[in-house]
Amino acid sequence: CGVVVALIDFTLSRLAKGSDSTNVVFCDLSADPEIFNGPEGDLQADAYRRMRDTVFQQNGASSPWERHVPQTNAIWLEYLAGIMLHHKGKWKAAEKEALEGFMRRAREEGECAESLVWDQLFAGSWE
Repeated sequence: CGVVVALIDFTLSRLAKGSDSTNVVFCDLSADPEIFNGPEGDLQADAYRRMRDTVFQQNGASSPWERHVPQTNAIWLEYLAGIMLHHKGKWKAAEKEALEGFMRRAREEGECAESLVWDQLFAGSWE
């Protein structure tokens, strides 16, 4: 059956509310700079720092955290694959290679984060 992942915490998420998507609900992460101070090499702390750096490269919103920056989705997908690879289960060589390949594609294709849902790693999952 594979691995089942459940996202249980949307505290730091951003979402558009309403049909016109102009009302954005978000957490201003600038108010909690401690979230970016985790240890170097820690997958989650590194993901938060990469997300911050990516968001602040994009300008134009009253709060940078209000903007939709799809690259941050790719960062978190890469993080999730890294957690699975390094901390969850024993992987066969082909499975390990597939997860490592997905992590590489997530990092390289950050501009097209939505396309990662259709990545070859998930072939057959959406039928």
